[in-house]
Amino acid sequence: MTFKRARTEEQISDRKQEIINACKQLYLSGDYDAVNMKEISKITSISRASLYTYYSTKEEILLSLLMQCYLELGKILQVDFDSRELMSKEEYSRLLAKRWSEHDLLISLTSIHYTTLEKKCSQHTLNDYKTQLRPFFKTFDDGLKKFFPHITEKQIKNFAVLFFSLMNGLYPMTHLSDKQAEAMTKGIPNYTPPDFYEISKIGILALMNNF
Repeated sequence: MTFKRARTEEQISDRKQEIINACKQLYLSGDYDAVNMKEISKITSISRASLYTYYSTKEEILLSLLMQCYLELGKILQVDFDSRELMSKEEYSRLLAKRWSEHDLLISLTSIHYTTLEKKCSQHTLNDYKTQLRPFFKTFDDGLKKFFPHITEKQIKNFAVLFFSLMNGLYPMTHLSDKQAEAMTKGIPNYTPPDFYEISKIGILALMNNF
Protein backbone atom coordinates (compact mmCIF):
# COMPACT_ATOMS: atom_id res chain seq x y z
CA MET A 1 0.00 0.00 0.00
CA THR A 2 1.39 3.39 -0.99
CA PHE A 3 1.79 5.85 1.87
CA LYS A 4 -0.13 9.09 1.37
CA ARG A 5 0.65 12.25 3.30
CA ALA A 6 -2.18 13.49 5.51
CA ARG A 7 -3.39 16.86 4.30
CA THR A 8 -6.74 17.65 5.90
CA GLU A 9 -7.28 18.22 9.63
CA GLU A 10 -9.28 15.00 9.79
CA GLN A 11 -6.50 13.02 8.10
CA ILE A 12 -3.90 14.49 10.46
CA SER A 13 -6.07 13.66 13.47
CA ASP A 14 -6.55 10.09 12.22
CA ARG A 15 -2.81 9.70 11.66
CA LYS A 16 -2.04 10.97 15.17
CA GLN A 17 -4.58 8.58 16.66
CA GLU A 18 -2.98 5.69 14.79
CA ILE A 19 0.36 6.67 16.33
CA ILE A 20 -1.14 6.98 19.81
CA ASN A 21 -2.82 3.57 19.49
CA ALA A 22 0.49 1.99 18.48
CA CYS A 23 2.23 3.72 21.39
CA LYS A 24 -0.41 2.36 23.77
CA GLN A 25 0.06 -1.16 22.42
CA LEU A 26 3.82 -0.99 22.93
CA TYR A 27 3.57 0.61 26.38
CA LEU A 28 1.15 -2.04 27.62
CA SER A 29 3.47 -4.77 26.35
CA GLY A 30 6.61 -3.47 28.03
CA ASP A 31 6.18 -0.07 29.66
CA TYR A 32 8.21 3.04 28.84
CA ASP A 33 11.30 1.33 27.45
CA ALA A 34 9.25 -0.63 24.91
CA VAL A 35 8.11 2.56 23.17
CA ASN A 36 10.28 4.03 20.42
CA MET A 37 9.78 5.51 16.99
CA LYS A 38 11.22 2.49 15.19
CA GLU A 39 8.74 0.09 16.80
CA ILE A 40 5.83 2.48 16.30
CA SER A 41 6.60 2.70 12.58
CA LYS A 42 6.53 -1.10 12.34
CA ILE A 43 2.92 -1.36 13.51
CA THR A 44 1.52 1.69 11.72
CA SER A 45 1.21 2.81 8.12
CA ILE A 46 3.68 5.62 8.83
CA SER A 47 7.40 5.55 8.15
CA ARG A 48 9.83 6.31 10.94
CA ALA A 49 10.87 9.57 9.29
CA SER A 50 7.26 10.65 8.81
CA LEU A 51 6.45 10.08 12.49
CA TYR A 52 8.45 13.19 13.30
CA THR A 53 5.99 15.23 11.25
CA TYR A 54 3.48 14.62 14.05
CA TYR A 55 5.55 14.12 17.19
CA SER A 56 9.11 15.15 18.00
CA THR A 57 9.68 12.55 20.73
CA LYS A 58 8.08 9.40 22.07
CA GLU A 59 7.33 11.36 25.24
CA GLU A 60 5.04 13.66 23.27
CA ILE A 61 3.07 10.63 22.08
CA LEU A 62 2.85 9.26 25.61
CA LEU A 63 1.67 12.65 26.84
CA SER A 64 -1.11 12.59 24.24
CA LEU A 65 -2.04 9.11 25.43
CA LEU A 66 -2.10 10.34 29.03
CA MET A 67 -4.34 13.25 28.02
CA GLN A 68 -6.83 10.85 26.42
CA CYS A 69 -6.83 8.74 29.59
CA TYR A 70 -7.59 11.81 31.70
CA LEU A 71 -10.39 12.97 29.40
CA GLU A 72 -11.94 9.49 29.40
CA LEU A 73 -11.86 9.43 33.20
CA GLY A 74 -13.28 12.95 33.30
CA LYS A 75 -16.38 11.83 31.39
CA ILE A 76 -16.90 8.97 33.83
CA LEU A 77 -16.54 11.28 36.83
CA GLN A 78 -19.01 13.74 35.29
CA VAL A 79 -21.63 10.99 35.10
CA ASP A 80 -20.84 10.00 38.70
CA PHE A 81 -21.20 13.55 39.96
CA ASP A 82 -24.35 14.26 37.96
CA SER A 83 -26.06 11.13 39.29
CA ARG A 84 -25.66 12.16 42.95
CA GLU A 85 -27.03 15.07 44.94
CA LEU A 86 -25.14 14.38 48.17
CA MET A 87 -21.91 12.62 49.00
CA SER A 88 -20.04 12.24 52.28
CA LYS A 89 -16.27 12.46 52.55
CA GLU A 90 -16.12 8.69 52.91
CA GLU A 91 -18.26 8.15 49.81
CA TYR A 92 -16.27 10.69 47.80
CA SER A 93 -13.00 9.05 48.84
CA ARG A 94 -14.25 5.61 47.84
CA LEU A 95 -15.48 6.92 44.49
CA LEU A 96 -12.22 8.62 43.52
CA ALA A 97 -10.14 5.67 44.68
CA LYS A 98 -12.35 3.27 42.73
CA ARG A 99 -12.27 5.28 39.51
CA TRP A 100 -8.50 5.77 39.56
CA SER A 101 -7.90 2.11 40.41
CA GLU A 102 -9.91 1.13 37.33
CA HIS A 103 -7.49 3.02 35.07
CA ASP A 104 -4.13 1.23 35.32
CA LEU A 105 -2.76 2.90 32.21
CA LEU A 106 -3.53 6.34 33.61
CA ILE A 107 -1.90 5.76 36.98
CA SER A 108 1.09 4.13 35.32
CA LEU A 109 1.66 7.10 33.01
CA THR A 110 1.16 9.64 35.81
CA SER A 111 4.01 8.01 37.71
CA ILE A 112 6.42 9.30 35.00
CA HIS A 113 4.40 12.34 33.98
CA TYR A 114 6.45 15.12 35.57
CA THR A 115 9.79 13.36 35.87
CA THR A 116 10.04 12.09 32.29
CA LEU A 117 7.24 13.00 29.88
CA GLU A 118 6.92 16.75 30.33
CA LYS A 119 10.69 17.24 30.40
CA LYS A 120 11.08 15.85 26.89
CA CYS A 121 8.20 17.65 25.20
CA SER A 122 8.27 20.91 23.27
CA GLN A 123 6.74 23.98 24.86
CA HIS A 124 4.00 23.98 22.23
CA THR A 125 3.07 20.36 22.99
CA LEU A 126 3.06 20.99 26.72
CA ASN A 127 0.93 24.12 26.34
CA ASP A 128 -1.56 22.21 24.20
CA TYR A 129 -1.69 19.36 26.72
CA LYS A 130 -2.50 21.69 29.61
CA THR A 131 -5.13 23.53 27.56
CA GLN A 132 -6.94 20.38 26.44
CA LEU A 133 -7.09 19.08 30.02
CA ARG A 134 -9.20 22.03 31.19
CA PRO A 135 -12.50 20.06 30.94
CA PHE A 136 -11.10 17.34 33.20
CA PHE A 137 -9.95 19.75 35.88
CA LYS A 138 -13.22 21.67 35.69
CA THR A 139 -15.12 18.44 36.33
CA PHE A 140 -12.80 17.66 39.24
CA ASP A 141 -13.21 21.11 40.82
CA ASP A 142 -16.96 21.24 40.20
CA GLY A 143 -17.40 17.92 41.98
CA LEU A 144 -15.69 19.25 45.08
CA LYS A 145 -17.79 22.43 45.02
CA LYS A 146 -21.01 20.48 44.58
CA PHE A 147 -20.57 18.02 47.43
CA PHE A 148 -18.57 20.24 49.80
CA PRO A 149 -19.89 23.76 49.17
CA HIS A 150 -18.33 25.14 52.34
CA ILE A 151 -14.73 24.70 51.16
CA THR A 152 -12.75 27.66 49.87
CA GLU A 153 -10.93 28.07 46.56
CA LYS A 154 -7.63 27.79 48.43
CA GLN A 155 -8.72 24.49 49.99
CA ILE A 156 -9.71 23.18 46.56
CA LYS A 157 -6.31 24.11 45.11
CA ASN A 158 -4.45 22.59 48.07
CA PHE A 159 -6.50 19.40 47.89
CA ALA A 160 -5.87 19.08 44.14
CA VAL A 161 -2.10 19.46 44.55
CA LEU A 162 -1.98 16.91 47.37
CA PHE A 163 -4.42 14.53 45.67
CA PHE A 164 -2.54 14.38 42.36
CA SER A 165 0.78 14.08 44.19
CA LEU A 166 -0.69 11.07 46.00
CA MET A 167 -1.97 9.49 42.80
CA ASN A 168 1.29 10.11 40.95
CA GLY A 169 3.36 8.50 43.69
CA LEU A 170 1.30 5.43 44.52
CA TYR A 171 1.73 3.44 41.32
CA PRO A 172 5.40 2.46 41.82
CA MET A 173 4.65 1.37 45.40
CA THR A 174 1.58 -0.69 44.51
CA HIS A 175 2.70 -2.24 41.20
CA LEU A 176 6.07 -3.86 41.83
CA SER A 177 7.97 -5.72 39.14
CA ASP A 178 9.06 -9.28 39.92
CA LYS A 179 12.60 -8.01 40.53
CA GLN A 180 11.39 -5.31 42.94
CA ALA A 181 9.08 -7.72 44.76
CA GLU A 182 11.92 -10.21 45.29
CA ALA A 183 14.22 -7.45 46.56
CA MET A 184 11.59 -6.21 49.02
CA THR A 185 11.16 -9.68 50.51
CA LYS A 186 14.89 -9.79 51.21
CA GLY A 187 14.53 -6.84 53.55
CA ILE A 188 10.98 -7.52 54.73
CA PRO A 189 10.05 -11.22 54.73
CA ASN A 190 6.49 -11.93 53.55
CA TYR A 191 6.19 -8.36 52.23
CA THR A 192 2.95 -7.63 50.37
CA PRO A 193 2.59 -4.45 48.28
CA PRO A 194 -0.30 -2.22 49.38
CA ASP A 195 -3.48 -2.37 47.32
CA PHE A 196 -3.87 0.76 45.20
CA TYR A 197 -7.59 1.14 45.87
CA GLU A 198 -7.35 0.63 49.62
CA ILE A 199 -4.33 2.86 50.21
CA SER A 200 -5.58 5.64 47.92
CA LYS A 201 -8.99 5.59 49.64
CA ILE A 202 -7.28 6.05 53.02
CA GLY A 203 -5.06 8.79 51.64
CA ILE A 204 -7.89 10.74 49.98
CA LEU A 205 -9.99 10.64 53.16
CA ALA A 206 -7.02 11.87 55.19
CA LEU A 207 -6.60 14.81 52.81
CA MET A 208 -10.27 15.67 53.13
CA ASN A 209 -10.06 15.92 56.91
CA ASN A 210 -8.62 19.39 56.36
CA PHE A 211 -12.00 20.60 55.00
